[in-house]
Amino acid sequence: MNVLAIFSRALLVLLMLSPSITAQSAKSKPPDANTLRRRFVAAFGRDFDLVKDKMTTRADERGGGTFWLAFLKPKVTGSFSLQYRYRESGPLEIGVHEIRFSVGPERCHRGVPESGVYSRFCLGDTLIIPVLLNNYAGHEFKLARHKYTDEKEDPPESTVESPGLDQSPIDNPAASTLRYAGRHSRRMYHRIPGYTLFLSAKFVATRPGRMNLLVNTSVPNPDLDGYDGVPIIVLPLGAPATLIAGREEVRGYRKGLQGREHLVSTSDHGYMANVLILQPGDRIVVGYFWIVRDSDYVGGSFGPIGRDPSEDLKPVIKVRPFAPDTGRDFTEWIVDYLPR
Repeated sequence: MNVLAIFSRALLVLLMLSPSITAQSAKSKPPDANTLRRRFVAAFGRDFDLVKDKMTTRADERGGGTFWLAFLKPKVTGSFSLQYRYRESGPLEIGVHEIRFSVGPERCHRGVPESGVYSRFCLGDTLIIPVLLNNYAGHEFKLARHKYTDEKEDPPESTVESPGLDQSPIDNPAASTLRYAGRHSRRMYHRIPGYTLFLSAKFVATRPGRMNLLVNTSVPNPDLDGYDGVPIIVLPLGAPATLIAGREEVRGYRKGLQGREHLVSTSDHGYMANVLILQPGDRIVVGYFWIVRDSDYVGGSFGPIGRDPSEDLKPVIKVRPFAPDTGRDFTEWIVDYLPR
């Protein structure tokens, strides 16, 4: 059989298959809410109550995406990995999301979020689990890992202040809710001579309250023009909260000829929120100044050059009315459920 005949036969087979491929693509659509609820409860209902759910689509200018949000109340304490998977761009492309977090006892300390994402919750809290839908199909849920702890108390937490903290007193209009603990400076050295200097202020939550906390210096900082500060709520110990369980690992797989899945990509993702939900005893760090020192400033030297004059800049603390920015991160998902 010559090459032309082989090509003609292959083209004929492709044309015969194309209607079925088109039909299969047309049938591929994300599951409806009822299907998602049923599958979700079947996988996680032993450890969590699904108390509410909703569909939401983000604006394209904010990253886009259609999500199903599952609102859960944990029944037990422990560490959990909730996993879901779906068919991505075709029947051989698989996406897997795994969300990890821990649940402590009632009245537990959640701790502060890491990069805007909480990973510890308490019995009584409501967790929002985001499930990416878009146009993907075949969503399946699985409790990937769990370790029940029967936790009764929080793990011990250090109350020792960081070494090198300048605790010189300054005016603190937020003192009724946040105690000013001191300020700190650090340098991040560059590969070429030079460094970036960062100044930050440390606070300790003391009593319930809410505010936008703005920390600046007496030197004008154009980077903070129009910025209203960090929205903060300090809750009484034991008060429940609704928070996003948003620390996830995303993996991409491709199926081979024998149906075996091969890992092709891995990434970490966080569904951050603009609001800090704290409890008495929580400690936060708020940056208030940074500056880049180049090679000319340090005279081309990699070694120590003495104290930077900007290190003497003290923080100026301002309190503004509580106003979360729903245009930032994923704050829109929790703004209607913030404690009053």
